[in-house]
Amino acid sequence: LQKQLEQVEAEMAALHTEKTELETRLCQPMTADEIAAAGKQLKTVQQKLDAAEERWLQLSASLEELDQADAHAQMQT
Repeated sequence: LQKQLEQVEAEMAALHTEKTELETRLCQPMTADEIAAAGKQLKTVQQKLDAAEERWLQLSASLEELDQADAHAQMQT
């Protein structure tokens, strides 16, 4: 789980970087077609980022549950 969590964190970092780059591009003068393409790409990146964040939350919760179960098991021994 820890490795999966690290992979999701790396994916989120890359997506954040891509999102920032797209937002910066959208602040520059562009044609209508370029704006539409960048906006569409930004929407896709945001959806991927939302999914990655949801996965991160699930993995974090699972990891925390395992840690608590381990701590509880150690207290009983």
